[in-house]
Amino acid sequence: MTRLYNKMIITWVVSLIFSGIAFGQTSTNKNKNKPPQTTFSRKTIEGKEYYFYRIEENDVLDSIGLKFDVTPDVIRQYNPEIKQAPLTEGHLLIIPVRYNTAQIANAQKTFNHIVASGETLYSLSRMYGISINRITALNPGAEEVIKIGDTLRIPQNAIVGNPIQSQDAYVYHTVAQRETLYSLSKRYRTTVNEILKENPGITPQTLRIGEVIRIASDNKELTKPQPKPEIFYYKVKGRKETIESIATEFNVTVDEILAVNGGKDKVQRGNTIAIPKKNIKADVSQTPPVQLKRKEKAEGAPYNIALILPFMTDRPLDTRSTLYTEFYQGFLLAADSMKRAGMSLNIYAIDTRGNHQYVKSQLDSLVDKDLDLIIGPVEDDDISSVAQFAKKHDINMVNPFAVKNIEAERNDKVFQCNIPHENLYTQSREKIIEEINGRYVVFIIDDSGKENSKNSYLDLIKKSLLQQERDFVEISLGQDPYMETFSEMVPNATDIMFLTNASSRSSVGKVLAPLSKLKEEKPYLNISLYGYPEWQLYTKEYINQFHQLNTTFFSRFYTLPTDSASMEIQDRFLFWFHRDMLPANPQHVLLGYDTGLFFMTALQQFGRCFDREIQTLAYPGIQTGYHFQRINNWSGFNNNNIYFIRFKPSLEIVRETITE
Repeated sequence: MTRLYNKMIITWVVSLIFSGIAFGQTSTNKNKNKPPQTTFSRKTIEGKEYYFYRIEENDVLDSIGLKFDVTPDVIRQYNPEIKQAPLTEGHLLIIPVRYNTAQIANAQKTFNHIVASGETLYSLSRMYGISINRITALNPGAEEVIKIGDTLRIPQNAIVGNPIQSQDAYVYHTVAQRETLYSLSKRYRTTVNEILKENPGITPQTLRIGEVIRIASDNKELTKPQPKPEIFYYKVKGRKETIESIATEFNVTVDEILAVNGGKDKVQRGNTIAIPKKNIKADVSQTPPVQLKRKEKAEGAPYNIALILPFMTDRPLDTRSTLYTEFYQGFLLAADSMKRAGMSLNIYAIDTRGNHQYVKSQLDSLVDKDLDLIIGPVEDDDISSVAQFAKKHDINMVNPFAVKNIEAERNDKVFQCNIPHENLYTQSREKIIEEINGRYVVFIIDDSGKENSKNSYLDLIKKSLLQQERDFVEISLGQDPYMETFSEMVPNATDIMFLTNASSRSSVGKVLAPLSKLKEEKPYLNISLYGYPEWQLYTKEYINQFHQLNTTFFSRFYTLPTDSASMEIQDRFLFWFHRDMLPANPQHVLLGYDTGLFFMTALQQFGRCFDREIQTLAYPGIQTGYHFQRINNWSGFNNNNIYFIRFKPSLEIVRETITE
């Protein structure tokens, strides 16, 4: 039992939040006889061009996107009112028009993207703001399947930015041999600092051939001649010194150093480089390049962390609010562990109370807290507002709950803890294909119509087998519910992998029964069965069959039943809060503990700007493991940690960590 220390360097502040949310609706003027629009009005707003389009009967976002060659996400971005209400005929949409600038004129007409683990055509279409059709048109066969390492040609797609917020149009560039940030800055008439600002995933030292960066397409041309500076010379002393750190030390910009060193942006110990002297009168008409200088924590100062969650303390206690409270309590247990390891913390707990407007107002009160980390919130609107606040104030933000939220794709401060659904299934599929090896593959299909959601997953595995010219068998439970014809179909197979579309409890039972019978009749068969995350809900009922059939399923989270660390957390929770955890899956106390321990460790090891080093930190987790990678050079981070849970015939349960 862990003892509770009295002297804790933790401040717990809970703010209570009240009010409600109002949503507007768009009125509709229907005209059944109106012919379809074939030409569209264009207007210029603040120098940018837009189409104005009235929604027609039977329009959906996909069909509108095809008319203007933009994705549904782009339409939602410029028309936020349609996020909360269905499309209504007659409603006016604003849609950006592609346009040319000096940057676009110098851009590659297409650029190459190397497919990474977990990526799909859909995720790439969102990443680059183009339709899937435009990608497949340049890449025949990609509509069937794409694999890790495939090189896809992507069409350039610069668009105008939001007229109200900011210019956020970009051109994309695939780094070629001998290119440097300095040479790219000259090609696109921008600065190295601007490129670094737009691409936080790169540095002059880590720029790699083949990776994609983005360039803001509205940068002003750097045409005014600059006076030649006086210089002095500096010899690089340490291995960890970079152009950025040297620029900071001598109070100059990265671009100023590169300009007097012929664009050389990589240094090593022993090199001698030129440094411009700061004795030339500044040209006040010229805006200086942005210096990528970030705020670090003073040594010994406490770290300030805010948790923004729906505790709902203004209403009767219910299961949902109790679960979020348990997450917070698990986080406090992790904070106690870090405190005993010497870490000083201030923790601020903000209750959202389900009120978006009040959450926005509370952010102002957090400005003077000098926050180093934000955890939460839960609802999409709240996540968007908090993410904007986090980016403005250079605060890393953790999204521990939402699965479908895409804020991490467009905000480099956001950490997405739940691996997105498509990444989860893509990574697991790649691992299963890898494990097939020489085994004979049998697909067991429940064709009752209730299990169709997994069919597309299996179809991609079948396509991979066909590409490898591998044989497989498909058995329909409707045609052969007891698999009586199985021996005839694969008479010589002894090592067999079974894959199925079964995910519901009843369907899994229909698959397990004949397979168990088959194993009993032919014990010499080396059988393995693969399933889905839902299967962990059926473990109590089917655990014997899982072990008998050497069953494996994948999941974002799993706690081993005999794990001593999990048992210790349960004991500490009972000691601190005088009750047992709610029986939930996942356990929110363990989720709060894992999340807290990982991110507080990141703060302790790397400081408040831990996003620069986070990809080197992996955490196996008691229930949820963490291994973060940037989605691309300009985005935030996805957690790419998943588990393969293996029920061995020896009655052992093994949890294997799978990462990219």
